[in-house]
Amino acid sequence: MIGLIFATGMEAGPLLAEAEAVCFENRPIALYKFLPEASNTECLVAISGMGGVSAALSAQSLICIHKVERIIHAGICGALVQNESIKIGEVFRVTEAREALRKKKVFSLDREWWNALKGASMVTSERPVFEKDTRKRLSALGDLVDMESAVIARVAKMYDVPCSIVKGVTDFADRDGKEMVKKTIGPVSEKVSKIVLQELGKKLGKKPE
Repeated sequence: MIGLIFATGMEAGPLLAEAEAVCFENRPIALYKFLPEASNTECLVAISGMGGVSAALSAQSLICIHKVERIIHAGICGALVQNESIKIGEVFRVTEAREALRKKKVFSLDREWWNALKGASMVTSERPVFEKDTRKRLSALGDLVDMESAVIARVAKMYDVPCSIVKGVTDFADRDGKEMVKKTIGPVSEKVSKIVLQELGKKLGKKPE
């Protein structure tokens, strides 16, 4: 069984619709299940809510209660690097993640999945980043920023469960970021959904008998 974590319903929406996922639990977190096309491996989707605490609880629940064998965190993020290497709408495979307040601790992510995607490093902040000074400080630690990735990676590491993270860039984590996210979250989430479902179908497809 594979466990997927999205922070918000808006980020998860395109995947839930495309996969025809069924909600089977609403509390303490919303949980959905589906079977990828041509697969016998069930996938669970948790809508964790934003932030590290919610993300950690969701990851632990998927691992300890639902016994998933892999954690996948997908959704949106901001970019701390603004150059030709990172563009709005681009989707990345996160290769390593660190929490902004635990600068020396870096969690390496599983690299067996989404090898075709460009890799990037992630910084996880306790709050959204839209201030110039905060952005500048965090840009020394990584390429991308969100509020969940490194915490999910830490929980997966604690239980020795492989963890993959796929994130699409919606903004540049600056003063225009809030308005940019409103415009881009829909199309970026759709793109992330397609990439996630394609890889699930490829990796979990039924083996020939």
